[in-house]
Formats: sequence, C-alpha cells, structure tokens
Amino acid sequence: MDKRVSPVFDVSRYIDLYNSEGYGHPAVFVATYSLPATLGEKISFLVECDIDTVICGALTREGELSLICHNIEVYAFIRGSMREVIQAWECASLSDERFFMPGLSHTHHHQGSDCPDGRKEKSDSF
Repeated sequence: MDKRVSPVFDVSRYIDLYNSEGYGHPAVFVATYSLPATLGEKISFLVECDIDTVICGALTREGELSLICHNIEVYAFIRGSMREVIQAWECASLSDERFFMPGLSHTHHHQGSDCPDGRKEKSDSF
C-alpha cells in the first residue's frame, strides 16, 4: 500500500524524513518518526532535527507561521501518494494541479522570508 501525504499536519502522528539538496533534486528516504502530540512540540521536533522543508496537506495558520518563522519552507495543500509527491519534488513540479487539494486552484509555498516579524533561523533537511 502506498502512503499518502497527511491531510492535516497539525494532527499528524508520524512524519517521513527525506534528505535532499533542495527542490528539484533527488530525495533519499531517511526514516519514519513518531511526532509529539501538540503543534508546538511538533515544530520543536522539526527544528531539533534541522528540517528545512515541510510538504503537507493542510495546516493551521498558526502552524504555518511557526514553521516559516523557524525558516522551514512550507509546501501546503499538497495531496497524493508519497511516491508521486516525492517524484514531483525531485522534478520541481509540485505546482502541477494534480497535487492541489480539492477545491483549490494552487498550492501554498512559503519560506522564512515570509515571516511577519522578519525572524529567520537556519535549518537543513526535509
């Protein structure tokens, strides 16, 4: 059975970590980890793991802002199987409409420079 991108990051219980040189480059599976229960603990876990990109279905505005203020790039409102999404990441084609959540005409892509208070911290993985 092919795993799917979690519909809502805020309530996800697990996360698959991949290593990549960045969008448009190969992604190598590292491991699956259990996530803490609260959103704040999830964000702290990602920061501690030096994650620099999150690809997810949806997330609250609070979660999105917290991620981008920790300089974690966010690709939100993505749907599909993990295999297809990772392949799209590797080909720099996550903006293809087949990955849009139902009812949306685009995905959301934000990075640290989008942080309202201008704060940026550096991390490095996905």
